[in-house]
Amino acid sequence: RAGGELAFDELDESLSVPHSRALQRIKSPVRHKDPYHSGWECREVPRREACRVMYNRVTKSGSQTLIYIINALRKVNGFKFEESSLVYQRVLSGNTQRIFAHHFNSDHDCNTLYTRPIRYFDFIEAGESTAPTWINMIRNPIRKAVSGFYRNREHWDETVPRLFDKCVRAALRDGPASPSAKACLRPFIQIPYFCGHDPACKVGAEQLVGMDNTTRREHMQRAREAAEKHVVEKYLVVGFVENIHKFVEVLEILLPMYFSGARRLYKERVVPELDKVMTQTKEFPQPTPATVSLLEDYYAEEMAFYEFVKTNFYQMAKQCGVYTPKKAKKPKTQHPPPPAAAPTMPRTAFEAAVEEAIARNLTVSRTRGVTNFKPPPPPPGKPGAPILRPI
Repeated sequence: RAGGELAFDELDESLSVPHSRALQRIKSPVRHKDPYHSGWECREVPRREACRVMYNRVTKSGSQTLIYIINALRKVNGFKFEESSLVYQRVLSGNTQRIFAHHFNSDHDCNTLYTRPIRYFDFIEAGESTAPTWINMIRNPIRKAVSGFYRNREHWDETVPRLFDKCVRAALRDGPASPSAKACLRPFIQIPYFCGHDPACKVGAEQLVGMDNTTRREHMQRAREAAEKHVVEKYLVVGFVENIHKFVEVLEILLPMYFSGARRLYKERVVPELDKVMTQTKEFPQPTPATVSLLEDYYAEEMAFYEFVKTNFYQMAKQCGVYTPKKAKKPKTQHPPPPAAAPTMPRTAFEAAVEEAIARNLTVSRTRGVTNFKPPPPPPGKPGAPILRPI
């Protein structure tokens, strides 16, 4: 066992940790972008403030869908769109940040949307007088880990299992430095894109896997808190893939100069295309519940960040009028079962005779038994007079 990571013989104990318990240990000190407390209003961003938009896309998190929408709208709405081909250089040094920020502002005219998978950094601290408007979108960390594994599994070492569940077990067995751990148990998934170049984020993944469990969690906690702070203070909006249609609606409200018509485009063209792709794409195997439980604990900080972004986005969407929380269904009241019927007593011969007489329109006497009885004819001139029977 290396670096204080979970050993293979501790797997069963780790699988018993539920998602709720993992998140109960994590309480963020960062407030959400609550419109009712921070004064935030859902309104169209002025053109001078949204002159340039930076979409530092997270890979395997719906970026191709959003880029498809942007490409379809750029001619209609008359803005420039640039997609960088530099997809692997995501960390920029201090001097590189200054050079990038200067060229970004000088080379791109107003009304430009730029995308590149890069970590967040502050343009003002880099020496620029203006900063772009930042947007982004994330995904459920476990689904992202599984999707990324199957996308890249042909490029991994031959010793890496080709099934995600087996890869996780091999990573726990062989340690954090093994090829399997690098393939399916990376310490960070999405937090670095938002934590950016904060001092808490300067510890690389290779250093994290070599730390003991306590130290590693402390570093990841500080990185998560920095990422949450940037989401609230530096980003206009951050959505998530599992509710991308609401994210598109919010973008159309906040940035209509870029996303006007995005809602209709998504409904009429993107959804049918996605349905077509899903029917033609072979779905990869889903992880077992045991593996999911393990990953929820392993990625506790990532899961907490994901839940934070979801809550923050829903508050913004509610303010924009595109999201109405579903009312919790009242639990059905459990009525007590009806009391058991009292046991029936055996009928006497006389009671049986009375029931039979009532059914046959007869009379009955305790002494004479059942006798035929013909009621007297009604008095003349009074039809329908009540019939009186002798007792």
